[in-house]
Amino acid sequence: MTDYARCEVFEEMGLTVELGKSAYLCQFLESANGTHHLEVFFQATAPSGVLTIANIVDNGPDEHIFKGVALLGREELASITVYPECLRDRFWDDLKAEFPETPYLGLNKEWVR
Repeated sequence: MTDYARCEVFEEMGLTVELGKSAYLCQFLESANGTHHLEVFFQATAPSGVLTIANIVDNGPDEHIFKGVALLGREELASITVYPECLRDRFWDDLKAEFPETPYLGLNKEWVR
């Protein structure tokens, strides 16, 4: 799974990373198309490369979802939409504690991407 996750980070952000342990698990349903998603969030370190979404422009179904990519701090996250919402604040506490567990964040039925 980590090989796939590293590939996704490169495809969607243009970065090569080293992945650590899983940090979160969550699910969401897209009722508009009946899709059930399982998301696994990993810790990532040692990023290298150029932060970009150029790899997905004109390259498949994800291109309509991504508008840009950025590395953000806590203050910047306060003004944007974050899914799942609980990560807006929880992430920083878990990061400080070095992600002591891999919590299941639940099933959310109407997340709009």
